[in-house]
Amino acid sequence: MALLRHHTVLGQSGPKNWFGDGSDGDIRITSAGAEQSFNSGVTWSTIPTWILVGVVVSIPSVQDGDMVTVNARNLIINNGYTLTVANRCRGLLIYGTGNLTANGSVSMTARGCHANPADAVVSANTPVAPSDGHATNSAGLMFARFADGGTQSGESDLSGCGLGSVQSESNQPPVIDGLVVNIPRIGGPGASGATPPSPEYGKDGVQSSGNAGGGGGGGSDASSSYPDTGGRGGNATCWSGGPGGGASYTSSLVAQGENGDDFGGPGGNALVNSSWKAGGGAGNPPGTSVGVTAAFVGTGGLLILCFGGDIKGTGKLESKGRKGGGNASTGYA
Repeated sequence: MALLRHHTVLGQSGPKNWFGDGSDGDIRITSAGAEQSFNSGVTWSTIPTWILVGVVVSIPSVQDGDMVTVNARNLIINNGYTLTVANRCRGLLIYGTGNLTANGSVSMTARGCHANPADAVVSANTPVAPSDGHATNSAGLMFARFADGGTQSGESDLSGCGLGSVQSESNQPPVIDGLVVNIPRIGGPGASGATPPSPEYGKDGVQSSGNAGGGGGGGSDASSSYPDTGGRGGNATCWSGGPGGGASYTSSLVAQGENGDDFGGPGGNALVNSSWKAGGGAGNPPGTSVGVTAAFVGTGGLLILCFGGDIKGTGKLESKGRKGGGNASTGYA
């Protein structure tokens, strides 16, 4: 998750920071669902395409498609409610010319995208091409803002995220002595699968050295007698944490659970012998588990919040992966 807090301010002179155009008005998330106001909160109307189910409001999104961009003035999320996207995608970018008051949650948990950032067109690793027609820059995504005391220089670049976010962010002028958030095209590496001596639990994926997601967890080696190994966790991308590797429980000396995908795709399938049991890795979709609790769908997605005022409240801003099959631990942020 990339987050620009309130210390990122308007330039003292010359060009100013872009916090969106406010065209979506003031937005609030309450028991009534998603509502917006264009007269500073005097009257409110329902946003019919933002769907409330239980306590979760979902913004429309295309599965594995473009980044969703919201241009709010002020955004308020009441306690107990969550704002997310309907389907996994290339991220959620929320601009606000005013404040974010999050007493509930803004979440991209389990919304990581299946896509190779190096692809500009549909491929085996990219089910949906970005509408801007470009691959992500080899240096990754860039989000630049003027900031008091900043020492970094650069330009915003959301190539590969889709036409809406690319065009919107093109309103931000180049920055000198500011803040440049870099989200690497390839994030944290997946963990290696567990190996003998066995049995051994799976291993945690590695956190990204930048602002990208963490790698997928390695699969466990459940056998106590044979040197089979768990599958490797997938690497993370700028849009997704890494899928998990599948566990292994066989009598073969060379058997290995399936590896997690490196581009936010499937988790690794478990590999078992006869009637034995082992869990698959979480992913899009999850890997197959045998005889144990199934792995969950989803990897952590990209969340960018850019507000001209304050980001405050008692809630959460989060993006987590899900857990694999069997006795896997809970997902990580």
